[in-house]
Amino acid sequence: MSNMARRRFRRVRHYAGRVRHRVSHMTIPMAPLAGIFATPAIQKAIPNVMSGNIAGTVGNLGELAGIPYGGTFSFDVLMKNWTPIIAGAVVHKAANMLGVNRILSKSKIPLIRL
Repeated sequence: MSNMARRRFRRVRHYAGRVRHRVSHMTIPMAPLAGIFATPAIQKAIPNVMSGNIAGTVGNLGELAGIPYGGTFSFDVLMKNWTPIIAGAVVHKAANMLGVNRILSKSKIPLIRL
């Protein structure tokens, strides 16, 4: 059998006692996205992006690495910017474990998952 003939047939495996869930469209994870937009560095960078101030934007995004506009590393700045991102990732993981995203997909809510 040639490669073309093999590609035509799609094999589906059946697992006893398991239900397979298939996502038919792209969804946006809201909790991690909210965590990213809640960081002080991103909130400061958005007005700079809108006004076209690229140097200010790069300086503000440096706070994500713990380096404020002055140029010296600060662990407090690092934690202030990464705490919302980590919290969003934890909420996303908890929603997956509790089955909230499966409920959202069964109720046909488009593009959104936690």
